[in-house]
Amino acid sequence: MAYYRTVHHSVFNKIVPRFRVVDEFTLRKYLGPSNAAKTIERHYASFINETAFQEMVDVRLDLVLIPFGHWATITLAGDSLVRIIFGRYILQANEYARKRGLRVNLDLHSVPGGANDCNHIGKLRPIG
Repeated sequence: MAYYRTVHHSVFNKIVPRFRVVDEFTLRKYLGPSNAAKTIERHYASFINETAFQEMVDVRLDLVLIPFGHWATITLAGDSLVRIIFGRYILQANEYARKRGLRVNLDLHSVPGGANDCNHIGKLRPIG
């Protein structure tokens, strides 16, 4: 099984290390929806690609676990860019996996009003 974090914390450190950008929500607040979307899209493209899925096959993996937050499926605060980008990359990941006989497990990692405030759910505070 391969485990892909859709947005790793290192993406925030590379962009604005001296500012308190620690999750997707503060990234959008700091960069604005359009620039944040471009940044997230570049990040997704760096690992959701043909090469990555072929490498999984080459090491005999058979399942790809893709975690995602609920905000990737709905529009929050009028910002639909993340939802659109996520949808496009999930479709692409499924296509790459299907071509290679890999199974995909989509793992919903958060719900509105989430149970914890860990950054793996996309926000370090409860999400309403």
